[in-house]
Amino acid sequence: SPRMGSWGANSYHCSATPEELPTAERARIPVKDQFFRWLNFVLMLDLFLVLFSFAWLMVAVIGRGAKVPLGLDLWYKLWVPVFTPAIGVLMAGAIVSGVSSWVVKRLKPNP
Repeated sequence: SPRMGSWGANSYHCSATPEELPTAERARIPVKDQFFRWLNFVLMLDLFLVLFSFAWLMVAVIGRGAKVPLGLDLWYKLWVPVFTPAIGVLMAGAIVSGVSSWVVKRLKPNP
C-alpha cells in the first residue's frame, strides 16, 4: 500500500531493495536485517570462491592427466592459505545463519 514519506505518496516500501532506498529510508532498516543482508552477501561471494576453486581443481587435474600445465601446483599452494579458510567460513556462516534464523523464529511471538 502507498505510504507517505521522503519518497512521496506513490512509493511502495516493500518492493524496494536497500540500495534503491534514499539514505534516510535506508537508515530505518533494522540493524539485524542489515547484518543478515551483509552476511548473506559475504556468504554468496564465498560460495562462488569455493565453487571456482573446485572447478579450477577439476580442470587442473584433467590437465595434469593430459600433460597440460593448468595450474595444479599453484592450486596446491593456495589450498591452505585461501581455499581451506574459504570453506571454513562458508560452513561457519551457514551454521550461524541457520541458528540465528531459528532463534529469531523462536523469539517471535505467535500471532
